[in-house]
Amino acid sequence: MVPPLTLWAFKPDNMGGGTFDTIFGPNASIWATSDLTRPHWGLETAGTDKALVLGGLDAARVMGLPGMVQFDMNTRSFTNQSSASIGQPIQSGQIQYVPSFGPDGIFLAFGGETAKKEELVSFGVVPVFDSATQTWYNQTTSGNTPKGRRDFCVAGIASNNDTYEIFLYGGLGGNFDNDDGKEWYDTPYDTISILTLPAFHWVDVTYDRPIPRNLHTCDSVGGSQILIFGGTDYAPSKTSDFIQKSMSSEDPFSQGIGIFDLSNLEWADHYAARPAPYDQSDPVKQYYAMAGQSYVSNLGSPVATLMKTTHFNHTVATAANSTATSSLTTSTSTTSPSKSSKTGAIAGGVVGGIAFLGIVTVVAIFTLRRRRRLARQREELDSTNLPLHATAEKRSEMDAETADSELPSNQMMRSELPEQYLPEMG
Repeated sequence: MVPPLTLWAFKPDNMGGGTFDTIFGPNASIWATSDLTRPHWGLETAGTDKALVLGGLDAARVMGLPGMVQFDMNTRSFTNQSSASIGQPIQSGQIQYVPSFGPDGIFLAFGGETAKKEELVSFGVVPVFDSATQTWYNQTTSGNTPKGRRDFCVAGIASNNDTYEIFLYGGLGGNFDNDDGKEWYDTPYDTISILTLPAFHWVDVTYDRPIPRNLHTCDSVGGSQILIFGGTDYAPSKTSDFIQKSMSSEDPFSQGIGIFDLSNLEWADHYAARPAPYDQSDPVKQYYAMAGQSYVSNLGSPVATLMKTTHFNHTVATAANSTATSSLTTSTSTTSPSKSSKTGAIAGGVVGGIAFLGIVTVVAIFTLRRRRRLARQREELDSTNLPLHATAEKRSEMDAETADSELPSNQMMRSELPEQYLPEMG
């Protein structure tokens, strides 16, 4: 028996636990007035104040669901949004929330397959949803485009160079079954790709251990760490017991949890509680060094405008791998993500250095003259024992070992979500 529609919210207690509360119970009038259904295999995610469900199948798993349902966490209301501009209904893909671009952040839809014909969706075009204007745009990508697939995972992290990298791992390609429903010939993927923004450019990742995986989840969990949880290691088979086989094999991840370092592009054997901030990997740095501003010509006009408004919290690594966050900045510059901030820092450092030297010179002259006057007034003077007069306030820095480490504000911790967040429908 299918349980009635219910909306739950999890409220963390900031001590590693929390409680579930009912926002809308089974008898709430909102279920009748919002015209909602239970989607299967929809694309789901949440931003700072909105949760989205795009596409999927109806309750009978027959008809593709057009459009997108939004839940506003502030008003606690549902709305339907057209997605006609991105094509026919899709399923088994992913949506990634990117807080670093656009007035209110943007949402990117990835891959999956069409709900009607089960045709794999190309990663050569990524639909972009502007939360501020409630509008979808189709953006063409460049680089080494991943092959179409479903049941993969994505996770994103903002870099210190004003870019945002989206990690894509695993998934299944091919067809789920043939016409008679007896053969299964999906193609499992153990590949990792990175989509870097604002360029919308794909970069391939090479690594030592091939680990095919699908139906898993990915989350950014601090620094450059991507946490991979659960899933199966499906292998092609022409027998109907492939599901049992894929779930009974030994998992190469301890406790079903994997850690991938996005800065070094390597699998890690542990989780770092105090990680260094995320720095662009070498392939991403090399791309922007060679491309310069040429990628801008590949952006559609609306998307290019969204990319001009940025929100980045820059972090600085210390000797103890602590992190210090700076204030939120907004930029409308279209210069290279890795060059503009560095040029400003160098120029500011030079100007500040010149000003400092000028002040030191004036103070030194003043002090020298004062000492000479004192020397004439004293009969015995040991110039080496003159007291040092402070001319400016001494500014010390907090020891990195005593500073509490904080996560950058543009990385959402999915384990502690706002009280109004919609984790699932029951």
